[in-house]
Amino acid sequence: MFIFNKQLFRISSTNYTDGSRKLHVDEYSIKKETKCGYRLTDGKFVYKNCKNSFAFDTEEKAWINFKYRRSRYIGILKGKLKDAESDLDIAIEEVSNPNVSDYIKSERRIKFLRSVVFMGE
Repeated sequence: MFIFNKQLFRISSTNYTDGSRKLHVDEYSIKKETKCGYRLTDGKFVYKNCKNSFAFDTEEKAWINFKYRRSRYIGILKGKLKDAESDLDIAIEEVSNPNVSDYIKSERRIKFLRSVVFMGE
C-alpha cells in the first residue's frame, strides 16, 4: 500500500562488463510517512531532515549527496593508498637490510617490489 505518489531519489553508479560506468537515479516508493521520516517499500527508514540520508525528496538533493559521498570515498581511498605506499617503502627497506636472507634481498625481488608502485609516476 503506497500512501501517495511521492518518490524519494538516490544517485548510484553501476559497473558494466565492458569496463564502462553509468550513473543513474534510483526512485523509491514510500510505504508510510511519519513526522520524522518515511518508511520505504523495501523496509528502509529515511529521515526527512538528515544530511546523510539514504534517499532525498528531490533529485537535486540526491545529486548533492552523491557528490558528497564520492568525495568522502575518494578521501578514504587516498588515505589507504598512502598507507599502502608507506608499507611498500618499509618492505623495500627490509629487503635492503643486511640481516635478511639472500633469497629475499635478491635483485629480482627488489625490482619486483619497486615495479609494484605504478601510481603517481
